Amino acid sequence: MQTTLIIMAAGKSSRYGSLKQTEIIGPSDVTLMEYSIYDARNIGFTEVILIIRKETQPYFEAIKKRIGNAIRIEFVYQDLKQFTNNIEIDYIREKPWGTAHALLCCKDIYKNSFVVINADYLNGNTYYKIESPNQNLNRGFNQIALAKKMFLKEKEMENYINSFSQS
Repeated sequence: MQTTLIIMAAGKSSRYGSLKQTEIIGPSDVTLMEYSIYDARNIGFTEVILIIRKETQPYFEAIKKRIGNAIRIEFVYQDLKQFTNNIEIDYIREKPWGTAHALLCCKDIYKNSFVVINADYLNGNTYYKIESPNQNLNRGFNQIALAKKMFLKEKEMENYINSFSQS
């Protein structure tokens, strides 16, 4: 079965002070994300989608180069202007719009079952451990159901976003 790991890595790390998603750590001199990618690949994930900001792509290209051909990696940009039809919003927001927006940004790329994780969190391979035979499958179904609901409400979400520029 083809399975995609979606890693949300578009955060600005404002409290950390630098891009913690690309911070090299540990005895292997890799990022937290690379540990997660390694675990995912070892249990059968077939691709990774990194949701990033366009201006940070060079940092993530270096990570992709280190990983090489071990697993397919694609980039998706989380941009505040996506899904707003270029309508100027009359307030300043520098941070990304969150999980729902991140998944919406990659809706045209993922074609398989998927799991979503944050780039800057690691707690062993707890994302993939199971307590019942169908636990990960059920998690995937729940995430797919959430994504389907988001797609069904895409126009409504777009209208809501556009309403800020009309105030």
